[in-house]
Amino acid sequence: MLNYILPNSLTAIFILFPDPHFKAKNHRRRIVTYDLLSEYAYVLKGGSLLYLATDVAELHGWHLRHCDAHPAFARVCEGVWTGMEGEEPPHPKDPAVEAMLTATEEGKKVGRSGSKKHYCVYRRIPDGEIPQVTEESFWGGGIANSAPSGN
Repeated sequence: MLNYILPNSLTAIFILFPDPHFKAKNHRRRIVTYDLLSEYAYVLKGGSLLYLATDVAELHGWHLRHCDAHPAFARVCEGVWTGMEGEEPPHPKDPAVEAMLTATEEGKKVGRSGSKKHYCVYRRIPDGEIPQVTEESFWGGGIANSAPSGN
């Protein structure tokens, strides 16, 4: 992907109803991993959005854990939507969320089956605002709250 898309050139990425790869030995093939999130961050402009949708609750949890752990992304919203009559739109301030759950072929198929649709949206944090990783925060498993250095 990095050979074909310029850095900081995309305003959104949509990952809709990906293959869940249920077997643990195939989790490395999932389309949301720490390494792939780093590539997505590389091609997304600061402030751009990463949209994710699935009908598999376990995969939704995977998306949340991996995106929440990545320093280049901040959660905007997440939820579960059934699309039942009278149910509020999933995120009224962003029509793309409702469109990704209702206007795609897979979204329509999941809707016909009556399954729940899990979604989340993450904002690409601009480079100058990404928390600095220190040796202590790296080995301790957290990110330092200090501002990044000018390097």
